[in-house]
Amino acid sequence: MNLLYLGVSLSGIVILAALNRLLLKTRTPRLDQAAALALLSLEEPDLHLRHFSGDGRAGLVQTQDGRLFAIAVLGDRLVARALGASNLAEVRYRDGCLRLRLRDYGFRALSLYLPPADAGVWLELLGAHEPSR
Repeated sequence: MNLLYLGVSLSGIVILAALNRLLLKTRTPRLDQAAALALLSLEEPDLHLRHFSGDGRAGLVQTQDGRLFAIAVLGDRLVARALGASNLAEVRYRDGCLRLRLRDYGFRALSLYLPPADAGVWLELLGAHEPSR
């Protein structure tokens, strides 16, 4: 009887999760240049991007005035953090993955898959060393 009760309970949870996703249309956002610009433009409507690199789940942005931002998909929303010496704890590039560790507790780490040429540009902008392969 306990296994039957467990099976019915798990089936109910799956059905509720499916209904939630279907009815509330909760989808994971896709990060691209347009989404990054829209997010950053919420605070500065006249903002323009100079560089953007992203893999759909995470991205790095340099604005026209030289500021750097990390953007990530967290749950069903996009979150951006300004990058600088005060909040950037570590930058590493290895095996095609650029990893940033921040001092911000709400946004601890970012992993972004980039080709070596793009990673070299971002490592230079972030003040880190050349890519290690």
